[in-house]
Parts: sequence; structure tokens; C-alpha cells
Amino acid sequence: MTPPIEPQMAIEVGFTQLGVFDPALKDPFNDWRPEHVAQGFAWRPGSVSFGTLADGGPIDVQVRLASGPPTPLAETVRAIQVPFTVPEAGVVEVASIADGQKVDVPAGGEDCAGGAGRPEVTVVGADGMRTLWPPCPERTTSAAGTAMVEH
Repeated sequence: MTPPIEPQMAIEVGFTQLGVFDPALKDPFNDWRPEHVAQGFAWRPGSVSFGTLADGGPIDVQVRLASGPPTPLAETVRAIQVPFTVPEAGVVEVASIADGQKVDVPAGGEDCAGGAGRPEVTVVGADGMRTLWPPCPERTTSAAGTAMVEH
């Protein structure tokens, strides 16, 4: 397993969502339509909001980098992969509506074939694992294999 960039952090979840986004966005949280709820996330460039399995309370989160495809942990309940590009500033925010933390993530080159040197950001939470990868033209589906619905 890849070591975390930051030690485990507790984020107080509200409105059953956990967001990962570019902190420079004016409105970083996404609007949810029924199709977003069905797929478990709402996505747009620079921001993804994951539906949590718990209604609220603290969730333990780690941010990791990997150079290959993510492998869900044995205890993973749900795994979601969505396109995400680390901002040039090299900072992402992991947050709910009321709580969050900025994390330094090294920006890096992209190899759409999944070769070495292509960073992948993985957010591992106590209620499952969420994964973000840099966008590639051929990656247009969620982990479940259904077309992603953009925000």
C-alpha cells in the first residue's frame, strides 16, 4: 500500500457528502441531481463530491499517491473512480460543508497508459474508498461502468 501524503485526518461530514476540490474554486461543492445520487458522486472539472454512507459525523480520511491503478482495500465497501487533475498550485482540499483540510499534492505528468510517474490521488475513508485520477480521453465511465453525469 502506498504511504499517505498526510496522516489520517478526521473530517466532520455534513449533508452526506465529502468533497475533493481545487481550493481556488469560488463555489467548490457540486449540486446533486437524482442521477448523481444514483451514481454516488457529483463531478465537474476541479471538484468532485462523494456521497457518504453515513448521514453525518466524523469520517477518517487519508490522501495517497499511487503510480498505477488503485487497488481497493479488503475492507472497502464502495470504490468510485472519477477524473481529477491536481491543480498547478499542488493543493487540494478535502472537505464537507462545515469542515475541511488542505493537502499538498505534488502535481505531475500524466501517462494515460497507466505508466510510472502518473500520480493518482486516492482518498481512503472509513466508510469506503474514493479514487481520483487525472483525466484521459478513454476514461469516461465510473467504476461501475456507467457513463458519468457531469455537474
